[in-house]
Order: sequence, then structure tokens, then C-alpha cells
Amino acid sequence: MTDELNDLEKALGGRLTRKGQRELPGLNPREGLEVIYYQDDGRTTARKLFRMLLEGVKTSSAKAGGLVSDPCTIVLPDGRMFRAASYHGDVDGWRKDIVNSTRAKGILLGKVDGNNFLVADGSDFPLTNCVIKAEG
Repeated sequence: MTDELNDLEKALGGRLTRKGQRELPGLNPREGLEVIYYQDDGRTTARKLFRMLLEGVKTSSAKAGGLVSDPCTIVLPDGRMFRAASYHGDVDGWRKDIVNSTRAKGILLGKVDGNNFLVADGSDFPLTNCVIKAEG
């Protein structure tokens, strides 16, 4: 089985993540890709909430790339839950669109910064105190 995985990775040109070995999105920043976490307050489904991230943006600032949902959640010690998403291409444009849209809807954003999770409201939590579910 290991030889088959190695052959597949060679054919695909990169390493496949094995179950249980997934890295927390945003922990190790990569150029051209930004990870953001958005609060899920339970008002709607995860799918609808993701779609809402850019709802209401009249003129998109992002000129290239895309926004992708990630099956990772972080639950803070105070019970708030955040879902991961990443964007690539015009990173500055995507960031501007997401910040403006979520601010208008009252959806808080957060991000991983080193060993901490920072929330846009100014709160800060060590990742070791959070419940992290990085599926997929």
C-alpha cells in the first residue's frame, strides 16, 4: 500500500495528506494563499454561511483566484465556533471583499497567528485551549 501511495504522489507531483496528519489551516503561512476563519453562530447551515461570505459585495475587489471552504473548525474556550476558508490569487482583493461583507453581516473573523487564535473583536486564545477539528 505504501508503494502505491508513493507512486500516486509521484504522479501527482506532491505529497498526499494521510488521515490524522492534517496541518491546521493557517498555521504555516504560504505566499499567495491566505486562510481566514469566520464565525458560525448556528443561524444557518455551514454551506449557506460560506455562501454568505461574499453575498452583498456589489463590485468585487478580487480580480483573480478564488475562495475555498475548508473542513476545519476551531471552537474557542468561550464556546464560539469558527470555520476555515482560504483564498488565493488576488489575496488583497479577496481579503477586502470578505472583510467588508462579513462586517456588514455582523460575522466575526479570526485567524491563526503562531500558537494563538486572534478574533477581530480583539480577543486572543492559545490554540492549546481551543478544540480543533481538522477533517478531510
